[in-house]
Amino acid sequence: MRRANNRLLAFCVVIIHFLWGTSFWKGIQPNSNSIHLDFAADTVVVPLSKSCSISRDFVSTKNITSLPFPIGSRYKDMSLLASEIKTISHIPRKRQIVITHRSRLCANPYVIGRLSGEYVSIVQNWTRLSINDTAETLSQLVGRYNVPSKGKYYLEIIGLLCNDLSWDGEYKHACLEDPSYMKLTDDWAHIYVDSLGANENTLDRDVGIGHWRMSNKVVSMPLQTRYQPEGCRANKDERCLLPMSKDRFDPYQFEFQNQNESSLIQDRVLAVNEANQNILLCFVGLSHAREMAAAVNLWLQKLNTSNIKAVSVDAQFPRFVNRQFIQNNIIGRKCTRTVIAAGQWSVGRIPPGSKYARLPPTQFPQYRDEIHNMIVDLQASDANGIFLRSIHYNSLGEVKLTCPPQDWRHPAVIDQLNMIIKNLTQSMGVQFIDTSQIIGPMWDAAGDFCHYRNDDISSSEALYMLGRLLPFEI
Repeated sequence: MRRANNRLLAFCVVIIHFLWGTSFWKGIQPNSNSIHLDFAADTVVVPLSKSCSISRDFVSTKNITSLPFPIGSRYKDMSLLASEIKTISHIPRKRQIVITHRSRLCANPYVIGRLSGEYVSIVQNWTRLSINDTAETLSQLVGRYNVPSKGKYYLEIIGLLCNDLSWDGEYKHACLEDPSYMKLTDDWAHIYVDSLGANENTLDRDVGIGHWRMSNKVVSMPLQTRYQPEGCRANKDERCLLPMSKDRFDPYQFEFQNQNESSLIQDRVLAVNEANQNILLCFVGLSHAREMAAAVNLWLQKLNTSNIKAVSVDAQFPRFVNRQFIQNNIIGRKCTRTVIAAGQWSVGRIPPGSKYARLPPTQFPQYRDEIHNMIVDLQASDANGIFLRSIHYNSLGEVKLTCPPQDWRHPAVIDQLNMIIKNLTQSMGVQFIDTSQIIGPMWDAAGDFCHYRNDDISSSEALYMLGRLLPFEI
C-alpha cells in the first residue's frame, strides 16, 4: 500500500511539473504572489512588490492626502507611487503591460519597465488613460514591448517619479523616489510572451537595430535595476556591493538585426582603403564624445585601416556650437562626418572648480532653443555630413538619488532632451542617429554610473555608428 501511495505521489508530482510548464498552469493563481488569468479580458495579473503594501500602509497611517512639502523633499522608506498602484497586468495578444493606479497623489507618474529572459527589452511608448470609476479616481499607463522570441520573461517595473517633469516647470529640486522602494513588481515577477505580432514567423518592423541576447550557457535570472545606494559613492562597503554590481549584465551580448553588420562595414572600409580616401569622423560633445571616438578607433584598428580616423571635439553645451565654432572646429578640421551630442553638461553635475559649476540645469524650453539655434548655424555654414545623436542615459548614481538631486541625468530628463532633438531634426531636415535600442535596455550598466567605456555597449554602439557614417559608395 505504501509503495502504491508513493507511486501515486510521484505521478502527481510529474503531472504538476508538466502543468507548470504549460499555458494552463500559467493561468492559475495558487497564492497572492502568483499570476492569475482573467479569461474574459485575456489579462494576466503580475505580482506587486512588497514596497507597494508597505507604502500603502505608510500613506494610510500618516493620512497623507498631498505631496510632500517643501519642494526638494520626499518621504523616506516608502514610495508615493508604490502606494498608488492597484494592479499591474499583461495582455499577451497585444504585447502590452498595463499599470492601473490611483491618481490622488500621482496623476502623471514616470516608470521604467524592462523584460529579461532570452532577450532584454525595454517596455516603451507608455500611454496614459483615465478610467471612469465612481468609487475612486483611477488612471492607467499602457506600455508596449517587443522581443524576438516567445517564452518566459522576467518583468521589472520601477517608479522613478510620482509625477513626471513638466515641459516648462522647474525640475532642479524634483526628487526621485526612494531607490529602496522604487520597485513596483515582485522580485520574481514574470510574464509569458505568446505573441510576436501579426506574422509569427518574422519580427516587427520596429525591431530596428537589434536586441541584447542572453548566452545559452547561463540560467536566466531577473535583471534588476542597478543603482548606487546613499554613501556608496566614496565608500564601497558590503551593503554597496550587490546593488552596484555589474555582473548582472555579463550574460548579455548585443545581436544586430543584420547579422552581417561587421562584414558589411569591413567591405566599406576596404573600399575606402583601395580608393586611398581619407575620412575624418568628428564627435562633438565632451567626455561621452571622447569615449565614442575611442570606441570607434578600436573598431578601425581591428578593421586594419589608417585612412579613417575618429576624433572628439569639445563643446560642453549646444549653444557653444555657433558659427565661429563650426568654422574653426568642423570646417577647419576638415571633418568628413560630424556627430553632435551636447546634453550631458546641460543637465548634469558640473565638476567643482569649473567656471560653469554654479549653473543650474538647463530648462527644456531653453535646451530646445539652443538645439534650434545650433541647427540654424550649421545649415547656414558650409559644413557637410552633419548628424545629431541621441543623448546617453545615465545610471542611478548617488548624486542623482539625493534629495534634492545634485545631478539630473536620469531617464526622465534624458527622454525630454532626446524628444527635443528628434523633433527638431525631423522638422529641420537634419540626420538623427538614435542609439537608444542599444543603450536603452542596458541604461543602468555604465561602470561609473555615467560613461559607457571598454564594454560591449560602447563597442556595439561604435559599430552601429560606423555603419551610419561610412559611405556606401566611394
